[in-house]
Amino acid sequence: MITSYIPVMAKESTDDEDYTQYVDPFVGTDVDYGQQFPGSVVPYGLVKLSPDTYPHTNDDHAGYDYSKNRIAGFSHTRVEGVGGQGAGGDVLITPTYVNYTRRPEASSKAMLYSHDQESATPGYYEVELTPKTGSDENAVDNESLGKIKAEMTSAIRTGFHQYTFPEDGSVSLLVDLNYTYHGTDIRNAVMEIDDSNDDFTAISGRFSGKNVSGHGKYTLYFYLETQQKVSSFKTWNGSRLYDKDSQTGNDLGVILNFDAKSNEPVRIKVSLSTVSSEQAKIDMHNEIPDWDFDQVKADAKDAWNDVLGKIKIENSAQSGSLKKLFYTHLYRMFMTPVNATSTSNTYRATDGKVYEANDYVHYDSWTLWDDFRKYPMIGLVVPDVYKDIIRSLADTMTTGIGTWGIDSQTVPTVRTEHAVALLADGAAKGYIDYENLLPAYQKAKEIADATVNSEVEALGYVPGRVDKTVEFSYDDWAIALLAKQLGKEDDYQKYLKRSFNYLNLYRENAVGDILWPKDANGNWMSADPERYGDNGLYQGTLWQYTWWDSNDVNGLMNAMGGKENALTALSYLFGEQDPNNGKAMLHTNTNEIDLHTPYLFNYAGKPSKTQYWIRQIYTKETWNRYSGTGEYNPPRYEKVYKLDPQGLMETMDDDAGTMASMFVGAAMGLFPLTPGDTTYQIGTPFFEKMTLDVGNGKTFTIEANNVSSDNFYIQSAT
Repeated sequence: MITSYIPVMAKESTDDEDYTQYVDPFVGTDVDYGQQFPGSVVPYGLVKLSPDTYPHTNDDHAGYDYSKNRIAGFSHTRVEGVGGQGAGGDVLITPTYVNYTRRPEASSKAMLYSHDQESATPGYYEVELTPKTGSDENAVDNESLGKIKAEMTSAIRTGFHQYTFPEDGSVSLLVDLNYTYHGTDIRNAVMEIDDSNDDFTAISGRFSGKNVSGHGKYTLYFYLETQQKVSSFKTWNGSRLYDKDSQTGNDLGVILNFDAKSNEPVRIKVSLSTVSSEQAKIDMHNEIPDWDFDQVKADAKDAWNDVLGKIKIENSAQSGSLKKLFYTHLYRMFMTPVNATSTSNTYRATDGKVYEANDYVHYDSWTLWDDFRKYPMIGLVVPDVYKDIIRSLADTMTTGIGTWGIDSQTVPTVRTEHAVALLADGAAKGYIDYENLLPAYQKAKEIADATVNSEVEALGYVPGRVDKTVEFSYDDWAIALLAKQLGKEDDYQKYLKRSFNYLNLYRENAVGDILWPKDANGNWMSADPERYGDNGLYQGTLWQYTWWDSNDVNGLMNAMGGKENALTALSYLFGEQDPNNGKAMLHTNTNEIDLHTPYLFNYAGKPSKTQYWIRQIYTKETWNRYSGTGEYNPPRYEKVYKLDPQGLMETMDDDAGTMASMFVGAAMGLFPLTPGDTTYQIGTPFFEKMTLDVGNGKTFTIEANNVSSDNFYIQSAT
């Protein structure tokens, strides 16, 4: 097999292929097999409009569980496939025939549906719901009435709902500001209803939310508009219904009543803004000025084709399922972060102030511990977007940032460790011409010096915590890179020296030296290198954390006794000494700790093993001992990536597209091992030919002659 990576000049594009046909939005939506959602979103959309299944539990991080058979409504925000038990679920809309005399209970909203009456494509979702009839919590399923057809599409800031009811008569849309994934204690909601216009009804207001785990409080503003004027409405504040058109509190909502006809859809639009409800109204009228649902749906499809079409696959030997897996995961890469900039080019920052973003797009919503290694893949596919993401992260670091989301977030956010690694990655690629780089650099130093305190600095490691030691070392290396770019030689020397602290924790092991915890007195601690969470390790084992500092692979291998010892240890990590024993597999596919380790065989002089393990992990069956939360008992021999609602391993969150980006990189045969380093490791491409549009009239073509599922070893490369 010959693999070529060929940059060429592009001809004028005549590509009219519909790449959305290869995307299956239901992959990974069976809750603990990816934590994804099937609803409507456009690339980087602030609005992620999707069904919320009933009953909602803390296990449903993105609101939807393919295994449940009832839908309670459709909400507009979520951080897909990520830990922290989810954030979002805001502004829940439910179509209903139920007559309410008091606040609607969750069970009365929950309507039956089946997957054979549900479909989704990028930017569009539809489902047929069995309506309930009756009053309040005594309402019952009414199969004889027919189905309520619910359709969703969206723009960046606006969700567009279209409901077609089976019979003429009085119907309602419930707008619930109380529903959310985190609980109901901090909504701080405001709701104003404007029924003064003869043609439509409008609602505006705000709400706050957070993660279930209690951090990352965010505040968003909204504006809702109906296509037809409501016949009447009732608001609630707590358990009672009111005729009031203004409410403030934690448990708010409104019942909008319509005179519906079976052949005339009831339509509403909901826009979100970080700035104000007035700005949300402006954004709605700028993004979707009229009520042409099909046009908005077509625009959303076009937006996805613009992104998905950046990579064109030509292949004769592979099955269609592999191509669908590729484009499905490419689709998942471009949902987080979100475009938090208004159509007036403003955004609200974490300091509460409103800023202008006249020459770039401001992005927000961070899950960086999970997904920081995915961003160079985004930069490879859409470099202009990546440049704005880096600048936006500098904005966030300048106005206020914490390890976990702080209480002045403007959109759902989980965590922000390793932000400095992305600043360094951007700088390494030439993205340094923006005003917030220097204050962001100062903030990165402040964070690093608070974590590497005087005790840690003196010891050269964090007592008892291997995981913190290796992560702090990586961030110090990133700061050193920035210092070099900024001409700060003293800082460069200080942080570069500190970046090698992780080397102080390598200890002789039966199979090469691996990381091992020390106490504050310099003594080796008792530890089990195969035990998940040993000595406080965060979501991993000593064997997995041993390889964390990919910024210093040569130093890491020297610490292990040289390249030959490192190769032996890598082989042991992948259970090659006992390939039929699942307990021997010490690498984990289900979490971020050592996802990069197959590519380290390249450094150890065995690229064929990189190629072997990439093909095994991403397209075939392998042993999996470790889950995302501990261990499988017994270990499982199965595929990691599947074209199925159970699309990932059980407990394997997609983590805002992290696992998706791993698949994309594996399929392309290019992997960004180390954010901060501009190089990519060569794996083994899955397709005979892939052409990447890199902008400015240029393409980058990857050819893998005669590649197939079993013919994947690279014989030569140019």
